[in-house]
Amino acid sequence: MPTSLSLPFDLPFRLDLDSRSLLVLTASLVAAVPAIYMCTAGAVRNRFPELLEKRVCLLIAHPDDEAMFFAPTVLALARPETGNHVKILCLSSGNSEGLGEVRKKELVQSGLALGLRDESDVFVVDNPQDPEHPERLVYTNNLFGSEPKLGTAWQAMTTAHKSQMVWFRYLWLGFSRYMLVNDLRLEKVDEEN
Repeated sequence: MPTSLSLPFDLPFRLDLDSRSLLVLTASLVAAVPAIYMCTAGAVRNRFPELLEKRVCLLIAHPDDEAMFFAPTVLALARPETGNHVKILCLSSGNSEGLGEVRKKELVQSGLALGLRDESDVFVVDNPQDPEHPERLVYTNNLFGSEPKLGTAWQAMTTAHKSQMVWFRYLWLGFSRYMLVNDLRLEKVDEEN
């Protein structure tokens, strides 16, 4: 028996869907949207150079930033075939709720899940007198990953940062572009200064 789909706005036509048609439509959208997104991300990603045999330090402000914002970058740079040695430098233990030690351990787990070689490749600056000074300067050079590894990025966030998985983090996982792609910005450095 068809049911009328009620929308908060008027359509120029009547939309009658039975539950099976609605299920097929929903499943099609759930499958099509990520597929289109990953295909277009791949086309953009191929325009950027790949770093090989480099030492790379990712500078982040808080534990979980590596998974929430830079997972595609870390996954691409830490692939074994690139020969890169990736390290993460975190400027805060994220101790605002007394979870600093837990969040440090989660950062290490996440880094390893994203492809870092060893626990010693994660370093957290823990200055109790100045944990998040506003005048700190962060400079990043982000890269697109060579292939989206959404499952690994989600795993790094959900399993390694359990203390941070409140309801809105799940929305972030589902809707944030940073889980699939990061932006590249080439900066010229004046070596005389």
